[in-house]
Order: sequence, then C-alpha cells, then structure tokens
Amino acid sequence: MWKAVKYQPENLPETIEMTREYYGDSWISDLDFLTWQNERNPAGPAIIQLARDVETDQLAGQYVVIPMSFKAFKETINGTLSLNTLTRQIYSGQGIFTGLAKAVYQDSAEQGALFCYGFPNPNSYPGFTRKLGFTDLGSVPLLLRPLNTQALVRKQLGPFPAALSLPFHFYYKVKPRFDNRYEVYALDSSNLSDLNAFWARIQDKYPIMGIRDADYLRWRYFDIPLRDYQVYGVRLKQSAELLGYIVGRCTEVASMASGMIVDFLMAPGHPAGGNCLVNTLL
Repeated sequence: MWKAVKYQPENLPETIEMTREYYGDSWISDLDFLTWQNERNPAGPAIIQLARDVETDQLAGQYVVIPMSFKAFKETINGTLSLNTLTRQIYSGQGIFTGLAKAVYQDSAEQGALFCYGFPNPNSYPGFTRKLGFTDLGSVPLLLRPLNTQALVRKQLGPFPAALSLPFHFYYKVKPRFDNRYEVYALDSSNLSDLNAFWARIQDKYPIMGIRDADYLRWRYFDIPLRDYQVYGVRLKQSAELLGYIVGRCTEVASMASGMIVDFLMAPGHPAGGNCLVNTLL
C-alpha cells in the first residue's frame, strides 16, 4: 500500500538512494546534477510527486517534470518536460506510475503549465501513450557522420576491413571550410548577454520554439554539472551582432567516442554562417 506525497528538497537523499538502485552510479543519481536540475532551472523548480510505503515509509517511486518556457504563436507559454520517472521493482504493478503522473499533472496545471511532453524509452512508451493520454507527434531523426572512418571500421569489424576503408576515411575527413565573411567565436559566461538580443530577433522564426535566452543557455550548458559543452557563436566580421550559435559535447555512444550536436539555431538568411558553425564543431 502506498500514498502520494509532494516532494520536498529534504527528500533528495532518499530519491538519490532509490535512483541508484535503478540506474547505478550515474549523472541521474548525482547530488550536484539533481540539485541543478530540480532547483536551479530559470523556468522554475521541478514538480515531483513521490510514492511512499504507508507501512515502512520507504520510497516506492517518483514522477518528475521540470518547467519549460516556450514562444508559441507570438505568446509566451509554459509547459513541463517529463523525465527521471521510476518505480522500485518490488512495487511494480501497484499503479504508482499512473497515480503519481496524474498528481503531477494536476500540480502542473495549477502552476500554469498548459501541456507536458517527453522522450520516453521503449519500455516507458506504452505507459505514456496507453495510460497517460500522450499523443505521439513523431520521431526525432538521428543523423550520423563518421569523423574517423578507419577507427570506426576497425572497432566494429577489425584491422583488415579498416585498411580497405581508407578511401572513405579521406572522404569523411573534416576539412576546414570557412567563409571569410564570417567570424566564429567561443561563447562563454562572460559574453552570453549577446544571446538576449539574438533571441529577441529570432524568437518568431518557428511557430513554436523553446525559449533560448541567456538565462536558459547559462543554466542548460554552462552551469550543468558533470558535462562539458562547447558553445560557439557566429557573426559577420566587423560586426558585433550574433547571428547564430551551436552547442556540442564529446560523449560515448555504443562504447564509441562520439561528438553530439545538441543545439543549433541560426538567423534566417545566413546559411553560410551556419555551415561555419557546424564545421567548427566537427
């Protein structure tokens, strides 16, 4: 038997213990990371409901969303992003997932959120669509570009196929392709104020877009623990006006060292500037 209780900051150690049982030692069970995620978001603190065993007082599960702000059809609206949902294995089958979710959605609505979205893994997907009323809006495409073809083939197939892949290695080798009209420069916490003027110009580029002002990018890419992002801006030479930015990080995918582009936004009319950003990150 369990009951739903609202999360309080003093519950964080308990939730970390429960998360480590499920995910092991990782960023998702790290104190600094969860403090950053739950408490420092410029859009507001996380909205969390916990399931607690009424007999033992042990945590049985959690449902977590974080507020996210959007520009939608020229209006600023609020939504929530669902993440870090889990139920302790011994409590599975007791309706904790759906019970906590509905409580969180009620809390979210009372705080002004208009919708909730998420990117569930295959195990969670049926629960979101069949039990919680989520609508599938489509899949996010994954684009892959080899950076070191020989090393990639050697790791997957061995040294002999790697030798045969030499022509592809030269084909995919990253070449410096820059446009003399543009200047690419590193964005850091000291010059993020450029982003507010950029966001003011770009915010209506798409009908619906997550707000990407200086406060958001500082929280998302500079203040985040355990991750190191590379952030670049581009502008015309002899101009201080930011025309776009790109964010990437080095990580591991399927036990392979990989680069990942995680954010990329350009002002209209400057495709060559966008090419310069992508090439710099590559």
